[in-house]
Amino acid sequence: MAEPLVLVVDDDDANRVVLREILADAGYRIAAVASPSEAREAVRDERPALVILDGSSPAEKEHASELAAEVPAIVVSAIPYIEREAARLRARAWLRKPFEIDDLLALVREHVAPAS
Repeated sequence: MAEPLVLVVDDDDANRVVLREILADAGYRIAAVASPSEAREAVRDERPALVILDGSSPAEKEHASELAAEVPAIVVSAIPYIEREAARLRARAWLRKPFEIDDLLALVREHVAPAS
């Protein structure tokens, strides 16, 4: 069976590339999009096991909230109020940027069940 899919949602191209490489090197299948509204379209094709969300722009907050209600989410962001944002989205966890790669991988492992 295929490895679980992790969906990265970040409006910064460089951040998407880095997260994609880190997670792919750890053996996860990765999809990456620039916004929560794009992510809502992506989950219609295949439901990811986990979504990693960057702090959303005000225009995207509703889409981010809907996405986190459908799929387990982790907020990974540099915003100063990350704890509040994660709680508002009902995310499973949060991680402040910059982060240690091992901390990210530990959170992903904790929230993604291995394929059977």
